[in-house]
Amino acid sequence: MVFKLTAFQKLKQRVMFCTFLGLLLLSEVASGQETPGKRFALSTTEMGVPLNFVVYGDSSEAVDKAIRRAILQVQRCNVIFSDYSSESEISRLAATAHAHPVPISDTLLEVLQRSADIHQSTAGAFDVTLGSLTQLWRQARREQKKPNPQSLKSALSVAGLQRLVINGDQQTVEMPAGMKLDFGGIVKGYAADLALASLRADGMASAFVDLGGDIAIGEPPPGRAGWKIAIAPLDKVIPVSRYVTVSNCGVATSGDTEQFVEIDGTRYSHILDPKTGLGLQRRASVTVIAMDAAEADAMASAFSVMPEAAVRRYLETQNNQTSFLLQKRLRGKNIESKGGPFPEIQNQR
Repeated sequence: MVFKLTAFQKLKQRVMFCTFLGLLLLSEVASGQETPGKRFALSTTEMGVPLNFVVYGDSSEAVDKAIRRAILQVQRCNVIFSDYSSESEISRLAATAHAHPVPISDTLLEVLQRSADIHQSTAGAFDVTLGSLTQLWRQARREQKKPNPQSLKSALSVAGLQRLVINGDQQTVEMPAGMKLDFGGIVKGYAADLALASLRADGMASAFVDLGGDIAIGEPPPGRAGWKIAIAPLDKVIPVSRYVTVSNCGVATSGDTEQFVEIDGTRYSHILDPKTGLGLQRRASVTVIAMDAAEADAMASAFSVMPEAAVRRYLETQNNQTSFLLQKRLRGKNIESKGGPFPEIQNQR
């Protein structure tokens, strides 16, 4: 039997509350006479991170209903992919799929297969089977203590997509005991894409969905060339002053600016190297623009792990529109480079 999303009914109650708050916020933004193409905005929290909407529509009531449905898409992803909840689909999968093949939902199968494709195309730099390692490093950040070498070795021994058996025809998964899945490098982008698709289905193509920095971008705002997306600097203390103008794409940034731990003088990023099981130790930030937010999210994670030369080879061989901006610290200096059709970076006025 395919996992049933038993917690989904609870989500509707939460969205009702969010919607009430949304109506208040939307009304404030849209005060005055409503006209076609008016700008509405709503901010809330989902999947443990900020969720921001900017939508152009005809009325606050229509936009509110559309955002309500879009939020449900994000919450549905959380029910499936959360590795913080023992009731999520991937948590229950980890508890049972080592004994026999276990049926999985359509959504989990889709994201697993897409993750497997990216894993192969990036020579293993993107890997969703590092969940046991992720939990060790979360504990390390809490305790300010590097994981035990034996624990790292044990967690690394059960990781690797080659150990995961995905049967697309039967829609089942089987994996070794101890393996846990971690979709943190793709699922926020995927959820943002679903939210944007939901808004498009409701006739609101000019929209922007930002889920914890993974951004799904629709048609440009009325009368504009695109959406202005800020480029975060490598150093958190430096104010944001640059942006790019884009539309109909996804944007994501990965790096150690926000999430890291410093142990015995060494800085470890939350981004793990699948080969070593260690957090990355170089100061770098990668911003990726791709066809959608899931792709941008995953490739920002993978490009953080890959050497720059390998990233450039990937872009040449894949023949797609993915592009990147790499900011890194080298011998005490900040250096940046671009690859692919990355748009012109403009200075904030």
